[in-house]
Parts: sequence; structure tokens; C-alpha cells
Amino acid sequence: MKVILLILIIVIGGFFYFKSSNKNKVEKPNDTVMVPEGEEVLKDLQGNFVFDTEASSAKWTGSKKIIKDYYDSGSIKIKSGNASFKNGIIENGEIVFDMTSISGEETSNTKIPITKLNEHLKSEDFFNVEMYPEATYKVTEGKKTLEGYILIGELTLAGKTGPLNVDIKTSMKNGNVAIAGFSEIDRSKWDIKYGSDSFFDNLGDNVINDIFTLEFKIVARP
Repeated sequence: MKVILLILIIVIGGFFYFKSSNKNKVEKPNDTVMVPEGEEVLKDLQGNFVFDTEASSAKWTGSKKIIKDYYDSGSIKIKSGNASFKNGIIENGEIVFDMTSISGEETSNTKIPITKLNEHLKSEDFFNVEMYPEATYKVTEGKKTLEGYILIGELTLAGKTGPLNVDIKTSMKNGNVAIAGFSEIDRSKWDIKYGSDSFFDNLGDNVINDIFTLEFKIVARP
């Protein structure tokens, strides 16, 4: 009886240990664009669509270079945006992110509260949101690919502008356009240097990957 009781204690204790140790684990982002719900966008779709910011969302994910399976992730609010379609493809457009809203929601680091991550993201070490409260992506061209579409444009982030391509997929639902997008952003190209081995040596396991991912889901209305 004592042996059975001991086994039960070990099993139950192990369950709660692993549940607790994994509660902040962030899964690696999917590097493919999920197809949004709805019907295929018609090839003859033309005109301008305005983003419904309340129905749209964006997620970022960062990672450490040496520590395997270490991820931080969170959200950024979309402030405004529009997309102009020609022959069913986005020809040009713009999306404005509210950088003051950037927040961490999950982290692999269990030693610090998430509020510290939020403060760090908004500080001069990263996005310096007091000086640069917005980030803007301007689309200059859209191209059809085998798996969807690619947007070619420029991202203005932390006061610097540089080229950025975004993979997207689109669909129509109730007269609105749903746009799902994914991009990998190399922060070093926007001079965001904290924890980057592109700028500093001897960082050890504190090296933060230059590449972070941005995923978004947008509802655009005519």
C-alpha cells in the first residue's frame, strides 16, 4: 500500500512540475501563411479597401540564438491601413502599427515578470516607442507566387526605412477581404542593436536573434 501511495505521489508531483515548467513556453512560429477563411479572391477584384483595426491583429515572436527553444512573443495593435487591389492582387497599400501598444504575452524566461519584457521592448534598447510611436509598412508592388502572394515594400521602424517583403494569402468573406501575412524581419538592418552579435562580441548565451517574425491577420472593408 505504501509503495502504491509513493508511486501516486511521484506521478502527480511530476505532472504538476512539468505543467508548471512549461506554462510560459512559447512555440516556434509557423513560417507558412495560414489561408484565411472565405472564398478565393476574384481575379477581377479592383479598388481600395480600408482595414478594420478592431477585427485585425498582429503577433511578433523573438528568440535567443544559443538557447534552444527559447522564444518570446506578444502583440502589436494595428492603427490604420489600406490596400488597393488590381486584378485581384494588392497593387499598393499601407499598414501602420501602434508601437506604443507592443507587449510581451508569453516568454520562456520564468525569472522575470512579463512587465519587465514590456518595458524593455518599449525602451531605447529596442523600439524606443516614445520617440518612434509608429511603424509603417508601405507596399509598392504585389506579385503572384505558387503559394499565394508576395508584397514588396518598405518598412519604417525605429526611425529607419528599409526594404521588406511579406508573404500573404487572401480570401473574400461577406464582401470583405481577409489578409493573412508573415515576414521575417532582421532588426539589425534597422539598427536595433541590443543583444545582437552583429554589433557586439562576447555576449555568450545572451545573444538575441537578429531575426524576429511578424504575423498578422487583417480584415479589410470596401
